[in-house]
Amino acid sequence: MAKAKTLPANSGMQSELAQRLLFLFLAIVIYRIGTFIPIPGMNLDDVQKLMEGGNAGKISAFANLFSGGAIKRMSIFALGVMPYISASIVMQLLSHMPGKLKELKNSGSTGRKKITQYTRYLAFGVSLFQGIAMCLAFRSAAVYSGPAFWLIGGFSFAAGAMFLMWLGEQINEKGIGNGISMLIMAGIVASMPRVFAGLISSAKAGDVATPLVLAIFAIILVLFIVIVYMETAQRRIPIHYARQQAGMAMGQNAPYLPLKVNLAGVIPVIFGSAIMILLATIFSFLSNVDVLSNLFNGSFGRYMNLVSTYLQSGQPVYILIFGLLIIAFSFFYTGLVFENKELADDLKKSGAFIQGVRPGKATADYIDNVQNRLTLVGALYVAAVVIIPEVFNMNKSNQVLLQFGGASILIIVVVAMDFVQKVQAMRMSSQYESLMKKSHLGRRRN
Repeated sequence: MAKAKTLPANSGMQSELAQRLLFLFLAIVIYRIGTFIPIPGMNLDDVQKLMEGGNAGKISAFANLFSGGAIKRMSIFALGVMPYISASIVMQLLSHMPGKLKELKNSGSTGRKKITQYTRYLAFGVSLFQGIAMCLAFRSAAVYSGPAFWLIGGFSFAAGAMFLMWLGEQINEKGIGNGISMLIMAGIVASMPRVFAGLISSAKAGDVATPLVLAIFAIILVLFIVIVYMETAQRRIPIHYARQQAGMAMGQNAPYLPLKVNLAGVIPVIFGSAIMILLATIFSFLSNVDVLSNLFNGSFGRYMNLVSTYLQSGQPVYILIFGLLIIAFSFFYTGLVFENKELADDLKKSGAFIQGVRPGKATADYIDNVQNRLTLVGALYVAAVVIIPEVFNMNKSNQVLLQFGGASILIIVVVAMDFVQKVQAMRMSSQYESLMKKSHLGRRRN
């Protein structure tokens, strides 16, 4: 009688990995399909002209990049996940200030769930405001530009943003990687073929010199190398044990405490971009509402329009504010995720110490100082990678460096590296589980 085939010991984990990958793929497909569904009442040809003319409510090409081209198509997903990110920034800042939110944050999982719910409510408000502002900015491209249009359009944009927020949370739970980051990366990657095709066609037509095209590709390659190197860079602090293991083999590497140079990853860029888009939306809204723009004999509207112009990509004010936001959020987010006191306590409990530093508070202060210096280096590196293409964009002649420049490459590389690490972790867990099961079966047979 033939023996029944047995599944491999790690088939359960492999099946879970396959299911998570499939869910992630389907979620991205749904997201991309949604970027081609326009809101009602828009003339897309007029939208294209407004975007190409640069007068679309001063909405930057960077915002269109983050939405995967959805703004040019006036899609229900045009706002992307930026309203949710803006709301998250506000809630995180408020939860660190004295008040009810800080009490909720420190009250455990129940309090954090309430903060998450408040963040969703705020995200809806932000998305509704940004949706109405976008409708007002593009009202000249609307079939009917009355109040019904911007109300329907505003709620359509808000509904799309809320769906993407939910989809990102589902990816966190049932897929692999950070859902919000994966959606942003998917939008950027989807824009790559169009950007490169446009660059190559411009070179063939003679609009762009061949040496410039080669230089752009060289810059992109250098950015890839620099980002990969810096994202894996770390400072290794040697640690010692009060009772050094006597059986340590000769040549065995001494234990160390690894501290990443860029612990915040891509978060400062995403947060900074969300703030810049929100600021541009606010001033665009103020300059497009007739009741407000006509204040002080129209000077208020002209001033708001001027400020909105300064907040466009490639403008010196935009570059300065964006760079400062990246540096500020690098320190802010690192402070959220890096627990120097907990790390020092763990070293003390395990009998480990840093040479020349007393255990406890002195160790925590030492680690904090080292991490602060590393964070400064990491923040300057991220700011440089993002800002340098913006400087090239000041003359509006190198749009490809903006569309596929430092920020987009940084997001692609960092999110992809995080994705690969999570997949490898699941595979290693599967292999470890398989070995444990085999070991258990071997002991039972013996």
